[in-house]
Amino acid sequence: MLIGGQDVRRSRGQAIYVILNLFQDLVVRCKDVKRQRSEASIVNLFPLSGEGLRERGATHVALPNRQHRAAFTFAEVLITLGIIGVVAAMTLPTLISHHRAKVFESQLKKAYSSISNATRMLVAQGISPYDDFSYDNDVSQRAEILMNQTRTYAKIMLGTVCEKDNINTKCGISGSGWKNLTGAGYIHRGAISAEKAFMLNDGTCILIGNYHWFIVDINGPKKGPNRVGYDIHTFKITEDNNVKPVPEGDHDTRICTLSSKESTDIYLGYGCTPYAVMNKNPDGDGDYWHDFLGL
Repeated sequence: MLIGGQDVRRSRGQAIYVILNLFQDLVVRCKDVKRQRSEASIVNLFPLSGEGLRERGATHVALPNRQHRAAFTFAEVLITLGIIGVVAAMTLPTLISHHRAKVFESQLKKAYSSISNATRMLVAQGISPYDDFSYDNDVSQRAEILMNQTRTYAKIMLGTVCEKDNINTKCGISGSGWKNLTGAGYIHRGAISAEKAFMLNDGTCILIGNYHWFIVDINGPKKGPNRVGYDIHTFKITEDNNVKPVPEGDHDTRICTLSSKESTDIYLGYGCTPYAVMNKNPDGDGDYWHDFLGL
């Protein structure tokens, strides 16, 4: 059984269906009890009809007003609240989890769109991000070129550059604390340069890495889970100046899988972004966020 999969959702749905049926039966029974109590009280208070009273010499008969208001007893209210509490306890975790998955998915697609639009705007200005920000393996120029790329993208995307002297206070980036896909191990930082980063107004953090990579923390470094494949994803600039998710088989990537949930592979998670964007489960049927990650 997959956590968050179809079997779990089906069993929860069946349990909720049974509880709702019990609740409906309880309401019907309560209504019947109140009606019987009301009729009995009227009979006890007024045992004789109007005709019977006249036979005994009454000249004026005030017939009882049979329109009365019924109410639940305290015990019935407690039972109802208890049932509502059980239903809420069973459904709220699922609803919250699904909401979190939807938030992650929308944040990822928004970041992807923003980087793609910024790249197209640079191309329209006569800048070739792939060529102009390539250092051709010249390590002596790499830092300067990547910093120039960081400032260029931050400016066009209205972001704030995380300068090296304030990186720990302003942006809060700590790449060393990032986990791999399983969360059992830390992730390799070969393509990550923590000082070459900028923050967007919505809290998204974008790092400029080697290999023309963008490492995107879609909810910012101060929010969890800070795991590659969850809230950390990778994109790259292609030779034709388009932006694509980093695929499996590229630099520092592994096959995207959770077949070994205790894996400490330092590259596991790089290469999952294409599946996240398509919302496709790389391990089989279903979607990425629910059936694969279990959100």
